[in-house]
Amino acid sequence: MQRLSHLLEHPVRVCSRPGRGSLFRVVLPVAAGVAAANWQSESSGRFRLGGQRLPTRVLVLDDETQIQDAVLALLRAYSVEALAVGDEAQAEAVLAEASHQGRPYQALSCDFRLAGGADGLDAGRRLQSRHGPGLALLLITGETAPERLQKVRDSKVTVLFKPVSAGALMQALADCAAS
Repeated sequence: MQRLSHLLEHPVRVCSRPGRGSLFRVVLPVAAGVAAANWQSESSGRFRLGGQRLPTRVLVLDDETQIQDAVLALLRAYSVEALAVGDEAQAEAVLAEASHQGRPYQALSCDFRLAGGADGLDAGRRLQSRHGPGLALLLITGETAPERLQKVRDSKVTVLFKPVSAGALMQALADCAAS
């Protein structure tokens, strides 16, 4: 709960009284949303910031369900069609089906460290190579090991470092979709 609260940038306060129960309070900002004053909704339902538009479809590859839920909620709040999967095989199946239906994803957001020691950068690159240059790749990491960080830097893939703010994620997706 605490990690999800931090990721969404909405503090949770708890007040407990023995024998009486607990009160949970979620604190929301007055102007909810990611840089709400800057992002504009178009008549099509898509959001844009200046000349940049958010991608219409994003696939999230992350093995933590709390992270998946938080990212999906954020993306959907901005009219981005999003789906989350936990591993490369699931991502491959989703991307192949989307391509077959003529509704490809524009962006793939990958966690760097996946379950079982899988490397999200390598997985993302393989998926990108199989599904074309129209699939932008965004890497998210909390990595601190110098040799692994060097690999990330050398990849030239757009990377965000945890904790990632909602605004930074939305901006990075818009940047990826534009390039």
